[in-house]
Amino acid sequence: MAAQGGRISAVEAATGKVVWSRAPAGGWTRSSPVYAGDLLLMTFQSDIVVAVDPATGVEKWRYRSTGTSYLFGGGTATAPAVADGVAYAGFADGSVTALDLATGRPKWTQRTGHGVISSPAVSGGVVYVGGNDGAIRGFDAATGQPLWRHTIGPWVASSPAVSGNALVVGAYDGNLYAFTESGEPGVPRWSKVTGVVSTAQGPAPDTRVVIRDGEGAIRGDVRTDANGGYAVALPVGEYRVEAVRRGHRPGAVEVKVAKDGETVPAGLTLTPFTGPVAGRSDLPLDYGAGSTRTDTELGQPYDFVANDRLTASVVTKVAANNNPGTAQPGWLADMTLSDATGREDLDWSELILTTKAPGGPDWNRPGEWLPLPDVKVEGDRIIASGKPQMAPDLDAKLTYRALPGAPVVKMTLELTNNGAADFAGSFQYLLDPDTPDDTSIVPGVAAANPGFISQGWTKNYVYDGARTAGGVAAQGLAWLEDKPVMLTARGYVFGVWFDASVAAGQTRTITWYHITDYPAAGGDVTANIAGWAAKLATLDH
Repeated sequence: MAAQGGRISAVEAATGKVVWSRAPAGGWTRSSPVYAGDLLLMTFQSDIVVAVDPATGVEKWRYRSTGTSYLFGGGTATAPAVADGVAYAGFADGSVTALDLATGRPKWTQRTGHGVISSPAVSGGVVYVGGNDGAIRGFDAATGQPLWRHTIGPWVASSPAVSGNALVVGAYDGNLYAFTESGEPGVPRWSKVTGVVSTAQGPAPDTRVVIRDGEGAIRGDVRTDANGGYAVALPVGEYRVEAVRRGHRPGAVEVKVAKDGETVPAGLTLTPFTGPVAGRSDLPLDYGAGSTRTDTELGQPYDFVANDRLTASVVTKVAANNNPGTAQPGWLADMTLSDATGREDLDWSELILTTKAPGGPDWNRPGEWLPLPDVKVEGDRIIASGKPQMAPDLDAKLTYRALPGAPVVKMTLELTNNGAADFAGSFQYLLDPDTPDDTSIVPGVAAANPGFISQGWTKNYVYDGARTAGGVAAQGLAWLEDKPVMLTARGYVFGVWFDASVAAGQTRTITWYHITDYPAAGGDVTANIAGWAAKLATLDH
C-alpha cells in the first residue's frame, strides 16, 4: 500500500503486521502500487517511477522524466500499465513513456504537450491514455508511434479501460465515453531511425538518445541497449539525433526520413572530456541510478564545466527547495562524478552576501541572496554576474572552472564596489547535500555536525557525507589563500563564510574550491576529500 506522503508499506494480509516500509523517492505520491511479477512499481512527485523488490522494498531501478512539468507540484497520479515486459507511464511533463521492466531504460517516449495524470491501458498492441488537453490518445506499444486521437474537451484524467472491442474512459465533465474501431484503414507505419552509439571503448550501452524535428520539438527520447543500439519510429521529415553520456561531450547527427516504412541508419561516436571544458546544453546530465536531486531538464538550457572526473551544472531556472533549479539564477546546481555510478544527490547551492554577522539562519535567506542572472561561457570557464540583493552598489562576478584531472570546481568571486561608501559584510557559499547520511566533519573539531564555528579547524577543508566508506559521493569545501571566518557544519547543510568587505571604488576577490569524491575506507572517511584539498596548490596552476 502507498501513503500520500510517499511511503510504501508491505503488510501481512492475515495479521496487518508491517513487513517493510520505505519512502524511496523523497516526495509525495497519489498513485496506487502496480505489481509486476518480481517488481513493485510506484510513481512519485518530480515524475519519478521507482521499481522495488516486493519482498524487501529494496530499490531495483528508478526513472525520472526530465521535461518541465505542466502541473503544480511537479507530480502525476498516473499508475503504470504493464504488458509483455514493458511498463507504460504518463507524466506531468506531458510524456508517455515505455520502460523496460528489466532495466528501467526507456524504449520510447512521446510528448503530448500537456500534463498526463491518466493511467494508461494496453490492449491489442496499443497504449491508450488521457491527457489534460481533453484528448485521449492511442500509441503503438512497440514503437510509440501515435495511431489515434480523439478530443473530448475537458481533462481526461481517469484511466481508460478496454472491454471486447470497446474503449471506455471518463472525463472531467462527468460523462463516460465509449469508442469502437471505425473499420477505416490504419495509419501508415513510420520509418525506423536506428544506429549504435559508441565511445573510444566501443559500443556505449545505457546512453541517452534524443531526437528533435526541424522545429526543435522532441520526437524521441530513449536509452541504448546492452549493445549500444537504439531505434525510434519517426514520420517523414528531417531530424537531429543527439546523444549524451557521462564523461563525454554531447554528440549529434542530422538524418532525413524520405518515406514511410524504411530503415534509416544514424550512428554516433562520442568524444570523452579530457582537460577542463565549459559549455551549454539542454540535454540533461547523464545522472546515475538513484540520483535524487537532479536539476537539469530536457529542453531547459544550462551551462556546465567538466573534466575527465566530473561535470557540474550552473542553472538559471529559479525553483523552490527539492525542485529542479536553484533559488536564484547562476548558482551551481548539480555535481556528478563521471564514473560508472554517477549518482547525484546535491540539491542546491546558496550564495549569501550580507551585512549581518556570519551565522544563522541555517539556510533560505531571501533578501541576502546573490543572484547571478547574466551567465556566459568563456573558454573553459562559466562566468555568472549580478548584484547582491542587500548591496546594489556592488557588482559581482563568479567564475566556475573544473581543475584538470581532479573532481574539483574552482570558484572565484569578484566584488566591485561602485558606491561612494565602503561596504562591510560577509559572503557564504552554502550546500545542501541530500544523501542518506549527511554528516559534517571539521578537522580538529571532535564533534560531528558542530554547527557554526569560527575557530578550531586544523586543515583547509570541511567534509560533508557518510560516516562509512563507499556508497554515495561526499562533498567538500576547501580554501588556500582566502581563509574563512566561519564554517557552517550542520550536516544537512554546510558552507564556508568569508569576509566580503570592499572599500569604495575597490575590488575584492575570494576563491574557494568545491570537491566531490567518495567517503574513504581505512577509518577516515574524509581522506579522499582531504587528499584533494592538500593538492590544490599544485592542481590550481
